[in-house]
Amino acid sequence: MSWLLLFTLTALVVLLPMLPAWLEWRWPSDVTPLHIDKDDALDPPFLARSFALGLSTALALGKSHLGRSPLVSLSSPPPGAPWPLDARETAAAASHKVWDVQGNAELPSGTAFLGEVASRASLRAAPGGLYRALWARDQLFLPGGCTVLRWAHATQLDVGPSCDLAGRISADAVISLAHGTRFVLLHAPVLRFAPGRTHRPADAVAAPEAVPARAGLGLPAAVVWHDASARGRCETALDIEGGRNWSGDLVCGADLHVGDGCQVQGSLKAHGRLTLGAGCRVHGSLVASGPITLGAGCTVQGSVVSETSVALGAACVIGLPGLPCTVAAPYVEVGGQVVAHGTVWASVEGFCNTAEASVPAAPAAASMPPMSPISSISPDAAPAAPALAPSLASSLAPAPSPSPATAPAQAATA
Repeated sequence: MSWLLLFTLTALVVLLPMLPAWLEWRWPSDVTPLHIDKDDALDPPFLARSFALGLSTALALGKSHLGRSPLVSLSSPPPGAPWPLDARETAAAASHKVWDVQGNAELPSGTAFLGEVASRASLRAAPGGLYRALWARDQLFLPGGCTVLRWAHATQLDVGPSCDLAGRISADAVISLAHGTRFVLLHAPVLRFAPGRTHRPADAVAAPEAVPARAGLGLPAAVVWHDASARGRCETALDIEGGRNWSGDLVCGADLHVGDGCQVQGSLKAHGRLTLGAGCRVHGSLVASGPITLGAGCTVQGSVVSETSVALGAACVIGLPGLPCTVAAPYVEVGGQVVAHGTVWASVEGFCNTAEASVPAAPAAASMPPMSPISSISPDAAPAAPALAPSLASSLAPAPSPSPATAPAQAATA
C-alpha cells in the first residue's frame, strides 16, 4: 500500500499544476485578443494630451495629487532662483512630483525630474538634464545632452546637440533637432534636422512642379510596363540612368538604383535596396525591404518606409505642408537641413547626423542655440497642424470650479 500511496502523491505533485492549463486547452475561456488603444497607437501626442486634460481637471478640483504623484503648483520662479525642492529631493538629486508652473520656467541643473513638468508659457531644461515628461504651452528648449524618457510636447520644440529622446516628441507647429541627437518618434507639421542658420523656411517647401512625362518613358527595357495600371515591374536588379522622367509606379524584385535628377510621377517599391541619387523628385512614396538611401536634395512627396533602415541626405524634403507623411524604419539617419512633415519613427534608433557618413559618428561639440522669445514666433513661421495634433493649449485654460455633483472623477496617467 505504501508504494501505491507514494505513486499517487507523486502523480498529484506532477500533474496538479498542469490542471488549469489542460482545462483552458480543453474548454477555452480567454479567446479575446488584447485591447490596443487606437488613440495611443496612432496618435503620437496622445500621452501629452491625456496629461494636459488630467492636469487641468486636477487643478479645477483642487486636488493635491495627479494619479499617485504629488501635484505642486507654483508661480513662475525668477531666473536663477532655487527650485522649491524638499530635503529628500535635494539629497537624492531627483524629484518624483508633478510640477505645474503658471508662467515661464527654467529647470535647475543637477536634479532629475522623474515626474511630469508643465509650464503655462515657455520651459527651458538644464544642460544634461534627465526628464520623464515635459509639457509647455509655448516653447520648450532642451539644451545639449538632455534625456527625455517618455514624452515631450510644446507648440515649438528646440532640441540642442547630443540629446537622447527615448520617448515620443511632438509639437503643434515645429520641432528643430541639432546634430548628434538620438530619437525614436518625432511628430510635428514641420520637422527640421540640424537646420543651422540657413534652414529652408516652411513656406518655401512647395509641391514640386508637374513633370511632363509619359508612362514608362525613359525606363530600361527590362521593365515590363502595364499601361492599364500605369505600373512597371522588373524582377532583377535595376539601375536607372540619371535625368530620366516617367509617370507611374515602379516595382523592382531586387535592388533599385535611380540616378541623379530623375523625376517620378508615382511611387517606387523594391524587394531589396532602394537608392535615389542627388536631386531626385518622387511624387509618391518609397517602400523597400532593404535600406533606403536618399542623396542630397531629394524631394519625396509621400511616405518613406523600409524594413531595414532609412538614410536621408542633406537638404532632403519629405512630405508637403498640410500633407503629412511618415518616415519609418528600425534605423533612421537624417542629414543636415532636412525638412520633414508629419512623423519620423525609428523603432530601434534614429540619429541626426550632419557628417557625410553611413554610420553615425561621435557627437561633435556645438554651441547651444539661444532660446528665442515667444513673441517672435509668428503664425506664418509655425503653421498649425490641420489634422495631425490638435492644440493642447486650451487644455490648461482656466476652468470654472465644478460642483461636486458634476465634477468628473478622472485620474490621469501619463
